[in-house]
Amino acid sequence: MTVDQVVVVDENEIPDGNHLPQTQSAAVKPIRKTYKILVVDDYGSARVLLATFIDFYYQDPVSENTARVLQFNNASSVLSEIRSLTGAVLGPVDLIFTDLNMPNCSGYSFLELLRADASGLYSKTPVVVTTGDLSDNVDFGRLEAAGVKREQILFKSRFGYSEVEKVLAEYCAR
Repeated sequence: MTVDQVVVVDENEIPDGNHLPQTQSAAVKPIRKTYKILVVDDYGSARVLLATFIDFYYQDPVSENTARVLQFNNASSVLSEIRSLTGAVLGPVDLIFTDLNMPNCSGYSFLELLRADASGLYSKTPVVVTTGDLSDNVDFGRLEAAGVKREQILFKSRFGYSEVEKVLAEYCAR
């Protein structure tokens, strides 16, 4: 029996080895999911561009799902929201894009604090780092300690829609 079949059994009849219940195909409607994606970047143009890429990805006619993109201009605002009494409004998220170089709280510190959050909501949340730094200036060890793999780092000078599309396909499928 496949997932798109429904077993129909007469309530007075118990199927046994000699008598199998009838099956009928049923139209299975996929459950639509809305992914919650954070974009954290102090540079407004980069933040808006990334949010636009995400919105564009889910506007594709084949997309079964949608995304709610929450934009923050600094990591401190996200951490304040998480720690506040109203932080439940933010709740769990499906994916985080964060810049590395931000004032007050760098992307490195943000990731470390996020992973250490007592609620545990963000300990396994996938994070993709965006940075304008050259790869020579990125502390890969510190990122890996926070659960970010090298392939989860997008260099702003070298990424476009296709790279964002790959990330979304991996973590937040249409």
